[in-house]
Amino acid sequence: MPPSNNAKRSRDGADDDGAKRVKVRSPSSSFVDHQPPINQPLALEYLCPITRELPVDPVMAEDGRIYERSAIEKYFITCQSSSLDSSSGNDHQGEDSNVDAPPPRQITSPMSGRKMGTNFYDAVQARNTIHFLISSKTISSELIENWKRNKDVHDANKGASMGDTSAMIDLASWYYYGCRGLSKNMAKSMEWYKKAANLDNTTAMVALSKHFLLVKEDEHFNQASGIYYLTEAANKGDASAALMLGTSFLRGENGVSKDFMPARKWLKHAEGASIDNDAPSGVAMLAKFLLARLSNAC
Repeated sequence: MPPSNNAKRSRDGADDDGAKRVKVRSPSSSFVDHQPPINQPLALEYLCPITRELPVDPVMAEDGRIYERSAIEKYFITCQSSSLDSSSGNDHQGEDSNVDAPPPRQITSPMSGRKMGTNFYDAVQARNTIHFLISSKTISSELIENWKRNKDVHDANKGASMGDTSAMIDLASWYYYGCRGLSKNMAKSMEWYKKAANLDNTTAMVALSKHFLLVKEDEHFNQASGIYYLTEAANKGDASAALMLGTSFLRGENGVSKDFMPARKWLKHAEGASIDNDAPSGVAMLAKFLLARLSNAC
């Protein structure tokens, strides 16, 4: 008797008569093999031989390769420095030495190892092609994300060099946390915060003050400097700085003695400044609460 259409199937996917079922893969199925992005091979041709990433500011060097401008500049400087170090080492030989000094080190291509000069030129066509690859999203997401990350840093450095304090604060923050591909570097973070603070940016002043006052295990811990930057920011209308100052005098913290008079002054300043400058409402609420406690204490 032939098997019915409703015959049970075995666990291995075979019918009772032993015929294997074939699983059909639909285009939307997770079983579909993922093909590499269509323009990935083209993108790989534009990778900087030094950084192994798509350049944000591409230049063509004398070896005909495309490089990230900052990477090839650093490479040339390193080669020239090592050449100078090598020649200076020979200066310590005795005056009677007959050993001839070796010739200066020749700069070679990072790609081929062949001798090359230090000239390079803007690679406009390469830049346009890379922008197309990024915007079309026809390359790997990793290359796109790394390029965008590097562009953020490149744009911030450019803006900071032109006096943009917001860019300085971005760089300071990225160095502080070690993000955007930058290594954590407290010295550079402080350097950028100080540059922004010197241009009257109160956000940078408050950031500096917090670092001077709160990071006690760091070499930059300095309560006097912290109070100085807090005072500067508070005098320029920063509500959070005024709140921190008022709290410091109220409790006798951060290197200042407990003193209710300056505490009241700065807490009132924080309450008023937060309202006038649309600062977070929590600043005004906390200042108001501390003023009430201060009144009860007096």
